[in-house]
Amino acid sequence: LDTRNPSHQVNTVTAYSNFAYCVLGRIIEKKSGMGYEKYVKNKILKPCGISDMQIASNSKDNRAYKEVVYYDADGDPYSLRPRRMDSHGGWIASTVDLARFAVRVDGQAGKKDILSSTSTNAMQSSSYGGIFGKGWNLSDGNVQHGGRMSGTRANLKMMSNGVYYIFLVNRYDDPDRDPITRMNNAIEKGISEIKEWPNIDLF
Repeated sequence: LDTRNPSHQVNTVTAYSNFAYCVLGRIIEKKSGMGYEKYVKNKILKPCGISDMQIASNSKDNRAYKEVVYYDADGDPYSLRPRRMDSHGGWIASTVDLARFAVRVDGQAGKKDILSSTSTNAMQSSSYGGIFGKGWNLSDGNVQHGGRMSGTRANLKMMSNGVYYIFLVNRYDDPDRDPITRMNNAIEKGISEIKEWPNIDLF
């Protein structure tokens, strides 16, 4: 950062940046006086009723209880260092815990949000006319965020019809095609065929 100049004027373009999320993690530590993982667990996840999310370890032998093994046909997913990339992609979670998080930051009436309505509205508003809000990808009234690294694929989507879905996979073998799009299409086709949803509060 000390030797590199910005490529654009501030507030003129949007671009997704894993490194910027790493910087945000360090800002949280500086402002709170707590380690990033500890702060998120205590101040964000705990109020959502989430207790099992954590930053992954750097090796298969030290993986967390119930954590999957990751596979990649073209490389070694364990060459990554999740603890170093904590705030941009180091978390491990279940689909259920991600759903618990989603319903607490969506601005909807179902569950009390952990953020103000001003914050949730800002997160779901386009920045400078691009496809990104503050942390969310915005498209056709949907709000989503996906990610991928060697051995992993994930997506959380809040559809414009009020239905949420999440998937997590631990293998990636096809770099020339887009498995997230294909999985989204398959899931949404199934959702469109559901005529009646059970009226059960799972949380």
